[in-house]
Amino acid sequence: MTPQILTEGECLEERTPEKLYNWVFEKIDLFYLCTHRDLCLRRQLLLHKGLFKQFYEEMYLLAFFVKRCYGGRTDVWVRWITGSQPYDAIISDKTGQQVFVEITQACYDYDQVLKMEHYLHQDRQGLASLTGKAVRDDTQRTRIRIDDDFTEDGDEQEEDRRLIAKTLDRKARKLQGHYRPSTILVVAVDDYVRFVTRQDWVHLKEVAIEKISSEVWPFAGTFFVGVSGRSFCAFVGENMPLPLSDVPKSYWRDWAKS
Repeated sequence: MTPQILTEGECLEERTPEKLYNWVFEKIDLFYLCTHRDLCLRRQLLLHKGLFKQFYEEMYLLAFFVKRCYGGRTDVWVRWITGSQPYDAIISDKTGQQVFVEITQACYDYDQVLKMEHYLHQDRQGLASLTGKAVRDDTQRTRIRIDDDFTEDGDEQEEDRRLIAKTLDRKARKLQGHYRPSTILVVAVDDYVRFVTRQDWVHLKEVAIEKISSEVWPFAGTFFVGVSGRSFCAFVGENMPLPLSDVPKSYWRDWAKS
């Protein structure tokens, strides 16, 4: 029986930015130790099953975001929210200000799910390509084939641009009033394989500016966070409703004005 190493109760606990960041990585260390003994748990983790989906696709990115923006502050609290509301977390400060955080993915998609299934198959012996395109193929024993020579329309950069545009469009298509005025958007991007170089991030910036400059863009701020934790890109307005009044501007890298 798989041990209960992650519960909804502890995920919902309100924490300071530093405590949230430390808790996330303490959990990741625990997951790593437990998966050596439990192959079923390893499968749940890598395929983002159950609560592990919210942990890796929301709380993990949330921890990086608040660490970057509020690191060291004890007057800010972060709380992940479960349910179907139009935000995934609430950030508040001692004055009572609240910021609602919507988190979305531009990295863990169907292709990544197939790669993990390919990796987990008993015939693969733990081998899988990070950069190839995963496709269903019933002629393979794993029923999944990784095509390392795949490029869509022969242009990987254009494929990456379409990925970002599609991700932002999906969020912007919500009905007017769906998001609260103080909602920010945090977008997870793959900076291990896809958005690695400065030029990759220049392309990301170009697509983002085009979408965010729209009069109907519903978010007070938009942030791109690399899943490695190294990359961060912020697009913020002059009246950003974040509780950041006593945080130095050096915390921000406002690529929109660079």
